[in-house]
Amino acid sequence: PLEKVWVPGADLRAAHALPVLVVAGEGAVDDLVADLDDATIEVADSGPLTEPPLDDYTVALVNQGVPGFAVDSGGALHLSLMRSCTGWPSGVWIDPPRRTHPDGSTFQQQHWTHSFDYTLTAGPGDWRAQNVVPRAHDVNHPLRAVRGERAGQPETRSFLAVEPAGQVVLSALKPTGNPLSEGELPGLVPGLTMRLYEATGRQVQARLVTDLPLTGARRATLLERPEAPLAALTVDLGGMDIATVVAPLAEGRGGVEPGREPDQPVFTRYWLHNTGPAPTGNLPVAVHLHPQVLRGAGDLTVTVASGLTGASIGGEVQVLLPEGWSADTVTVPYALEPGGHLAHELRITPPPSAEPGTYWLRARTTYDGQTFEDVTRVQIGEAPPAEPVATLRTTALRLAPGEAGTLDVHLASDARTPVHVQAQLISPWQTFDLFPGWNTGAEVPARGEYTLSFPVSVPAGTRPGRWWAVVKLAAAGHLHYTEAVEIEVTP
Repeated sequence: PLEKVWVPGADLRAAHALPVLVVAGEGAVDDLVADLDDATIEVADSGPLTEPPLDDYTVALVNQGVPGFAVDSGGALHLSLMRSCTGWPSGVWIDPPRRTHPDGSTFQQQHWTHSFDYTLTAGPGDWRAQNVVPRAHDVNHPLRAVRGERAGQPETRSFLAVEPAGQVVLSALKPTGNPLSEGELPGLVPGLTMRLYEATGRQVQARLVTDLPLTGARRATLLERPEAPLAALTVDLGGMDIATVVAPLAEGRGGVEPGREPDQPVFTRYWLHNTGPAPTGNLPVAVHLHPQVLRGAGDLTVTVASGLTGASIGGEVQVLLPEGWSADTVTVPYALEPGGHLAHELRITPPPSAEPGTYWLRARTTYDGQTFEDVTRVQIGEAPPAEPVATLRTTALRLAPGEAGTLDVHLASDARTPVHVQAQLISPWQTFDLFPGWNTGAEVPARGEYTLSFPVSVPAGTRPGRWWAVVKLAAAGHLHYTEAVEIEVTP
């Protein structure tokens, strides 16, 4: 019996260990077919079956979230509740001061409230007959009803459908192309890209049904490079086959608005803030100052570079100096070809009356509604580098559904100039609905203070539970994480 053979550690390398015929070598398949045409095949009596008979019936357990599962040799189904790495380096806090969950455990141990949603479905026939795949998609993507009308008449179907429904799944629908990743400016939507997959293991001809003016549909590579043309928005799929389809619109429609960071200005050395591969909308233009730290008067290099590959860009860099300071110029104009850059050297001179301390020199440029900035810190005297100090004003929040509050952080700066601080609220995904404004910032006055307030609102119907929140503060490349705030939703 298979349950006696297929056990952990079983050696299945022998030629007859699995009921599979492996045909290898060029032309081997053709030779095999020719041999079988002339062969007389005898099937020996293998004796009574050792496998227990199975009913033609399917029971499926659908979960939301983690996809990990395993079926053991006894037929038991095991589903992963959640996953986390508690080993090095994921399970430790590397940079001091060490931060933990409110009970002192590491965040990777996930000592807070979790909810797990499952759906049980069953019926006669195999998993295909029970439409397990479309049912699972329905569980993980609940239907959102919206009202739509055309010419005064209610819409009767989706603007895009895939047939045969249930057997072919639409897993992606997007404007064709990836302009931001390729250094191009977003514009009119040239067409649509659709990714389909066959979900039953059987060959099928899939058909896209839409009233959109799509023309010249073609099968494409994963990177959306067009290949074979498709007739009438149909594509042949093999069992479990995946296909990417691109279809131009008869005329460019609408437009894709570039994303903009909610907190301005955008620090151009974004990787020092650990905010991802680039701020939203990427960096069409970047300004850098070198060196990052000066001691007294010195030479400063302003560099501006274009991240665009198909368009020129122009503007000016403004160098913001503390009051009474001087430079060769505070304005650096630029006109850059695609991928171009420009470097300009300045001589920075503080006044003789400059008091000891840390001063911020800022270089800024603007493009498409965003401001991009880099910072050099200038040290006068022997004063140590001064970074904003954060103090939690809120150490715990306990709210009932329907109630609201704030999470407050007090900032104090010893710098001799204003400093900009980006603040992001980090918390488990189950709490995202509690914090409508998680990404913000503040300008702390010179040698002054500022209190940041994150609004907290508990929607009606929120399940009771305990979680946490940490505020990440970033000031021109320097990071600080607050202690964890205990978040509790009471009954």
